[in-house]
Order: sequence, then structure tokens, then C-alpha cells
Amino acid sequence: MEIGDYARTKKGDIGKVVHTGYYSIIQINEELSINVLEEDILISNKDLFNVLFPGDYINGKEGGRIKEKVTDKFGRYFLVGHTGIYFPENVTQVITAEKYAKLKELKQAAKEFERNSIYIL
Repeated sequence: MEIGDYARTKKGDIGKVVHTGYYSIIQINEELSINVLEEDILISNKDLFNVLFPGDYINGKEGGRIKEKVTDKFGRYFLVGHTGIYFPENVTQVITAEKYAKLKELKQAAKEFERNSIYIL
């Protein structure tokens, strides 16, 4: 793993490696970076495409869930989503399947909390 690579953690975070060492630092977005042990990195690669898996979500609701990754006879690769085909340069957002499941779980927990809360007047 090198600075500038994309990395995917076992917890489902994807970001760009900005520091390597005992702890590597992965920048998730402009506001969030995380420290990760090398053993907690699932995969790293210079190309974002290679750290995306079927089941991940791209470009919010417009792109939907990745069904498959495809390489054509010219060596170009693209992602097939529920709503179309996306070349890597058109991918602006990614949420991994792991993170999506966790968000769904948290959303359900929030609904349960709201449903079971007692309001004190």
C-alpha cells in the first residue's frame, strides 16, 4: 500500500491513503480521515474501480447498487448499476454494502427508539 492508493477497510470504509506507517491514514472525504492498522485493510489499489465490489452503491439514488464490474474487449471497464452503466470517471459517490447495511440498521434503531419513547410533558 502506498500514498495515493485507494483502500477499503474490513469495516467498509473506502478512501485515499495519505500516510503509511504503523497506522495508515485514509482520507474518506474532505472532512474525515481515519487511522487504520494495515491488518484492517481489506484491499488497496491505485484504481478506485478495483476496491469497489458488487453490492456497493454509487452516485446516490441515481446510480444505485452495483450489480457487476465489466471489462469490454477494448480493456475499458465500467460498473453496471440498477439504473445504467457507469465509467469510473463518472463515479462521484460511493457507499459500500457494509456501510449501507449499518446505516439501514441505525435508521431502524432510530425508528424503534422513537416508537418506544415516552414523552414527558
